[in-house]
Amino acid sequence: MQEMWFYADTGRKAVGPCTRAALMALRDSSRIQPDTLVWKVGAEAWAPYAHTELATAPVPPPLPETSSLPELSDVADAVPESVAVCGAPTTAAPSSTVAEVAPVLAVDADYGVPSPRSFRGGAIRPAGASEPPGQPIDDDGWQYARPVMWRRYFARMLDTIMLGSLIWFVLATFFAAFVPGAYEALYGRVSLLNNAVSKSILVFVVVIPVEAWILGTTGTTAGKWLFGVRVTHADGRAIGFLRALRREGRVFLQGLALGIPLFSLIAMIVAFVRLKDDGASGWDAGKPWLVTARPPGVAQTWMFIAGVVCVIAAFVGLQALVAASKG
Repeated sequence: MQEMWFYADTGRKAVGPCTRAALMALRDSSRIQPDTLVWKVGAEAWAPYAHTELATAPVPPPLPETSSLPELSDVADAVPESVAVCGAPTTAAPSSTVAEVAPVLAVDADYGVPSPRSFRGGAIRPAGASEPPGQPIDDDGWQYARPVMWRRYFARMLDTIMLGSLIWFVLATFFAAFVPGAYEALYGRVSLLNNAVSKSILVFVVVIPVEAWILGTTGTTAGKWLFGVRVTHADGRAIGFLRALRREGRVFLQGLALGIPLFSLIAMIVAFVRLKDDGASGWDAGKPWLVTARPPGVAQTWMFIAGVVCVIAAFVGLQALVAASKG
């Protein structure tokens, strides 16, 4: 069965159905953008084009035989006047060029966009439904879908430093009081935390489950909230602990290369370039969650500055504590 896709036009209307090849052709011609919301029949919710498998599919599947396509005359009486070939103006007759790009009829219809206050309870139709769900594009302050590379980078740094410091302090207190041997192995002069590689791995192993729990249940973290970034389903629901844990694990492996010096820097550069070029990181593309952000503005700029100051202060404070503990 051929895939059927819809996309959201600038008027917040669902346009479709389109074939996969048609939608990819519209993207190639810049008729739709990486952050244009799209939906596939059977999918749970809308997602930006850059976050779907279309963004990573270099070659479209073969087009169906012409004989299997519906004739316009066969369906002219069954659709409203707003019928158009996918991606074409509703007032224009389908030309041969457009028909080659999008050989499936498209209906420009309003499928019930949630109200501005109902983003988190936005309409979701069950998997297999043939109509698109309500488009989760009403503005609740977190609808900015373009890449925010530096915000995401500093948010992760702040979360890692803050959570890592807090967790290791709690563990140090516990081990010092109840398990002296473990305390010496972790915090002694010749210990796992004194080795750069094992330290990076241990920090992220300890931080990842806690950060995944916070992200999976709330949709953001302290660092992400300050820098205006969240990770949720398209309708704003939290993605849950297990999905957040898988995502954080992929970030650690794919985006940070286990935190190993030099390898981690190379991995971050590669991830940065891909996010800039494709609009989605490798661990987010085609997944059932979206990374959205607060739109740029004066307030968010000041929050960004405050966040960077917090990152610097936390890093300096952490180094001072480490130096004091060794002294």
